[in-house]
Amino acid sequence: MLKKLLCLVLSLAMCVAVLSGCNLFVRDNEKYLTQVVARIKPVTETKGEGENRITFTTEDKKIYKYQLIDQLNANAQSMMQEGMTIDKVIDELLNQLFMRELVLNDADRLIAFGEMEWNGGEHVWNELNPDTNAYEKKTVTDYTDTNRVKELIYDALDSTLSTIRDEIHGEYDEDLPELTLAEEADKTTYPLMPSDDAADADAPAERQTEVFAPDRARWPGVYGSEEQKSLERESMRRLVAMLKERCTDNYTASKSDKEKFKEAEKQINDVINAQGIEYVYPMLADTYYVEFLLGKNALQQVKFDKIQAHITARADDVDDAEVLESYNNLVNGQTQTFNIDTAAYATAVKDSATTVLYHPIKKYFYVKHVLLPFDDAQKARLDAEKTKGTRTPEQIEDFRAALVNEIVVYPHVNGEDDKTAPTTVDAVFAEIKNGVAAAGASLKAAERKFEEYIYKYNTDPGMFDSAKGYVVEDALGEGESETYMVEFAEAARDLNKNYRPGDVLPYGAVTDYGVHIMYFASRVTPGKIALYDYESNAEHKTYGDIIRANIKTKKEETEFTTWRDTRINYYTNVKKVYETVPKAYKDLLKTS
Repeated sequence: MLKKLLCLVLSLAMCVAVLSGCNLFVRDNEKYLTQVVARIKPVTETKGEGENRITFTTEDKKIYKYQLIDQLNANAQSMMQEGMTIDKVIDELLNQLFMRELVLNDADRLIAFGEMEWNGGEHVWNELNPDTNAYEKKTVTDYTDTNRVKELIYDALDSTLSTIRDEIHGEYDEDLPELTLAEEADKTTYPLMPSDDAADADAPAERQTEVFAPDRARWPGVYGSEEQKSLERESMRRLVAMLKERCTDNYTASKSDKEKFKEAEKQINDVINAQGIEYVYPMLADTYYVEFLLGKNALQQVKFDKIQAHITARADDVDDAEVLESYNNLVNGQTQTFNIDTAAYATAVKDSATTVLYHPIKKYFYVKHVLLPFDDAQKARLDAEKTKGTRTPEQIEDFRAALVNEIVVYPHVNGEDDKTAPTTVDAVFAEIKNGVAAAGASLKAAERKFEEYIYKYNTDPGMFDSAKGYVVEDALGEGESETYMVEFAEAARDLNKNYRPGDVLPYGAVTDYGVHIMYFASRVTPGKIALYDYESNAEHKTYGDIIRANIKTKKEETEFTTWRDTRINYYTNVKKVYETVPKAYKDLLKTS
């Protein structure tokens, strides 16, 4: 997936920080914090002629002292530890704030000129007519972009509600009911198994013709036991109180904003009085409280994402010659380096983000596993047993092994635990062992079958979509320590010593985390890896595919950076719209 290319991207974390209360400077003086530290003057641009002429003018934008202080609080310490002086830090952060506003200006310009779509209702869409093989203009309803804004807002609200629940837990000595955090609208507790179908990955997102509304399952206080519903209703009451406090005490709010806050308070109270606190959640995103605190950030985030995708789509495709050249450079460089520096090789092979194309030695092998975990209560009992001080290691091991019989396993359906189908460790182990055996002698079929079980039962987040699996050393060298729990590492070495790739270890490895059902994925073969060898026996991607994707990402990064720098140069040296106000932040230069 393409990395975020913007130097300073607004994110969901910023939305959550707004709700939880950012620590600004120790000063809390409205006049002090609302000083203007930089300005971006409006720019008018036109496109087309005559009736088709479109004029777009950017807003007159100001960067305030509180925005700069926010960035200093978040970044100054790490930047100064890297050797930057405080004046250089302030210059850099102001430059990033400036760039953010310019990128947003250009997103609005591209939308105004019809060069980038913004889907938030009815608009004209150029749609391909399959009968004529020609594009025709149609007026369609599409809320894809505005729905994404709402989803981000509810993600922030859910995260804040989770924090509030944790605070409530901390106020009571007795145990409170366990709560499941509502996930992002487009995510699940466990990942869904990816598809090898490239067409699926490249297909455009389905058009959303209805306005987003959070699923009823996300509403706090609607489902669960009476204790859970009571706790969730209390968290909603506290969230509403927090929203009100953050808004009414906000020094950036105008007189008009404050009038709208009163309307928001009345909206919420009317719903509480007529229907109950549970019914506030689905209407909360449409209140001015949330619009003021989160709406702008969420809107900007979606525009950032869209303009990045729009610009990087211009990047050139990658041809075979480029892939071959990159492969040769990588494999030749690694051959020279790893033959004389085994430590560099060890670092590279253990780093899942590094594509290793040359192995100088036969030392490493890969395993995959399904973790069936102990629940929190079982872990607590195990911890208590270990801290008694009267148990031998053998007794603790026996106690832990006995706990395995108490583990309840839930299969994952659509990324969530299916509570209607509880099963046991023994049943899951038998299913996996028999299923992999039934795949036959084909390593591709066996590994793909085991991957199905990973997505069906596993709870270790590091194993999902891990193409090669976990790398393990056949024996530790002098001074080396185990990367994994010792029981896991020893079981992995048993696989390597006594079994073949494609085998499932005939017993479960028990650690403090739970039971690991282990699969022997592959051994490292010394020498060079061919360009179109598969990354794993499951045969999802070749090394050529990986190299091609890496080149494509770099081209996209270059395309976006070039576009951004060109536009910044235009605004800085041609239109000259940016100016700082040093006297407004000179006191910050005294910070050490």
